[in-house]
Amino acid sequence: MLVAVGIVWIVTLFLKETWPYGISLYGIAEKVVYMFFICLVLSLVENWRVIKWIRLFLVWFGKYSLELYVLHLLIFCFISSKMLFGNIAPIVKVVIMVTGALILCVPFQKLIKNIVGKIKFNNQ
Repeated sequence: MLVAVGIVWIVTLFLKETWPYGISLYGIAEKVVYMFFICLVLSLVENWRVIKWIRLFLVWFGKYSLELYVLHLLIFCFISSKMLFGNIAPIVKVVIMVTGALILCVPFQKLIKNIVGKIKFNNQ
């Protein structure tokens, strides 16, 4: 696996220099290589207490990632309305978006599960 990742990285490095779209491929390949090494290191130290906390944190965010993304966009569109809120400082927008998405993601997921359950029940 390590050899395959290395070969992909070297090939995309060469493509970066010779092909106009190679820069994009190299950027993607570089991220894949970094993710591979991060996963390798995390698998080696998986029994450390800090890594267990990080894993719990990532599992929670992974469970609600769609809801967090959708809510983040909805809140951003809502507070970006200059007619409703005027000009808000960018840092205030970020704070509102992040806290709003974190607070609303669990109820939002429950609502979606309810709706999907009712649709499945009605289709049977």
